[in-house]
Order: sequence, then structure tokens, then C-alpha cells
Amino acid sequence: MVTKKNYATGIVSRDNILLAARQCFAQRGFFETSMTDIEKAANTSRGVLYHHFESKDQMILAIIAENLGNFANKIEADLEKIRTTGDGDLKQLLTDALKVVEEITMGPGKAMSVHVWSLSLLRADVKVFMVGFFERIRAALKLQLVILQKNKKIDPRVNLEELSTALFSIQIPAFIVQRLFIEDHSLTPEAFANSLALLFKPPSK
Repeated sequence: MVTKKNYATGIVSRDNILLAARQCFAQRGFFETSMTDIEKAANTSRGVLYHHFESKDQMILAIIAENLGNFANKIEADLEKIRTTGDGDLKQLLTDALKVVEEITMGPGKAMSVHVWSLSLLRADVKVFMVGFFERIRAALKLQLVILQKNKKIDPRVNLEELSTALFSIQIPAFIVQRLFIEDHSLTPEAFANSLALLFKPPSK
């Protein structure tokens, strides 16, 4: 639930501040963005900022938690669905997950993932925070694959530990890189999943 509080400058929510922070980080990067920049972008006061966040670092971690948390929730929801119904295949699960990655990548603060990756190479605390979400996602993907293998939709000889890591890499870094940098030739979630299915489809005899 979003908490709101009245101040002299009006009602400014935590979500409003994070949205302003996303936009500033996307335009200037984390290190070049100041609290003053975020204050102006949110059209609020320093006191309001500090009411919601003690520092710029807290905003960064909150954005990571929103992005990766939403993605993890989607993967876990899909896992529960195939657990209870037995429906679904690898292509459909990939497509559904990539739609969430698309929303995050092209939404407010476009390409925030790339900015965060760069920051995590310099800041151990950010990397550790991200890796926690990454492992949660990869673990849920592996459980999806276990069910698909049990339902005979994946070759029983496949190493699911390796496949879950590969699937995670396809869903986040690979999709995001082609979406942001290949421009006119980039693929939608559906086209990306279809292309992978064709790429790994056994040749007809």
C-alpha cells in the first residue's frame, strides 16, 4: 500500500519519488544524479525525500526490488499454475516471462537494468542484493523445468541445473540486450520465443 502524507508542496508518494528517481538515473546515471535532481524531478522538498528514503542508495535498492521482485513473482505464479493444472510448455512460459521483462525494460527509467548491472560491478552490496533475486528466479525456473520434464515435455536426459541457468540468461540479459541495442531488428517477446523454438527444433528427418 502506498503511503501518502501532506506537505507544503502537496501530496507526494513514495512511488512518485521512485518514478522521478528512475527518470533521473536513466538520463544521468547513478553517480551523476544528485538528491537535488530527484527533488526537482519529483517536484517536492528535501524533507519529503528523506521521509521516504534515507539516501539515494535506498532508492536504487528499492528500484531493483520492484523490477526483479515483479519478475520473480511472475515466474513463481507461472510455477504454481503448471503445478496445479499441468498446463504449459517451455515456449509459453518463456513468452509470458519475457512480456514482464519487456514492461520493465521499456517502462519508466528505460534500460534501468543496464544501469544497475554497471553499478553492481562497482558496488558489492548492490551485486549481493541483485544476486538474491536472481537465485530466487533461477530456482523457480528450475522447478518449472522439473514439472515439464515430469510431464514429458523436456528430454529426461537434460541437465536441469544447467538448463535453468541458460533459461534465466535468455530471459533477462539476452532479451534486454537485443531489445535495447538491435533497434529496428529487435524482437518482441512472442517473436523472441518463436525464434528460439525454431533455433532449437530438431531437424525433420
